[in-house]
Amino acid sequence: MSTDPGASGFEPVPHGVPLPDDPEHTEFVHPEAQSLIALVFVILAGILLLLVPVATRAAPMHKGWWVEPATWPIFALSITVAAGGFEALRWVRAGRAARFGADFRQKSLWAFGALGPALKYSAAFIVYLFAVGWGGFALPSFIFMQVVIWMAGLRSTAWKLKAALFVVLVVLVFRVLMGVWFPMAPLYPAFFPDWFVRSVAIYL
Repeated sequence: MSTDPGASGFEPVPHGVPLPDDPEHTEFVHPEAQSLIALVFVILAGILLLLVPVATRAAPMHKGWWVEPATWPIFALSITVAAGGFEALRWVRAGRAARFGADFRQKSLWAFGALGPALKYSAAFIVYLFAVGWGGFALPSFIFMQVVIWMAGLRSTAWKLKAALFVVLVVLVFRVLMGVWFPMAPLYPAFFPDWFVRSVAIYL
């Protein structure tokens, strides 16, 4: 592997680039972090471009392509993809040159600063929301609580039992005592016998 500091595709600046709007600031922007942010925006813009046909409708009266609801989102998102694409490719090439080593990953993830834990919890919650639609409330909630306390570093048996007890209490209060209605999760009719679905799964 090359030892040339510029071989990764980034300028050999030891501490990155000073923040232009605050010259006295003590933090610096790593070029790897800047390129990773560009990659994130390119991915998001690409997803939104794919959703444009679903999120927009044709104008009721044909007055030209320039007034169609989809025109300007496509235009703006395409500029984002084009502008960020070069920086994103730069990050990929630099990562391959550095074999995505620990130093490269650390400088890249600097882009998110202290948001790392918040992003992890948010990702876990989004997965949980999707899981509720397929597995009902109780089972996804139990798994979600166990994952959250593990991510928080609370890995003792006592904390695991407290998280499980919390889910049980919520199910008993809202589903059994208060009778809050939840639609039947597709998981149980698909994989469990009818007696379990009729007697137990209706509360889960």
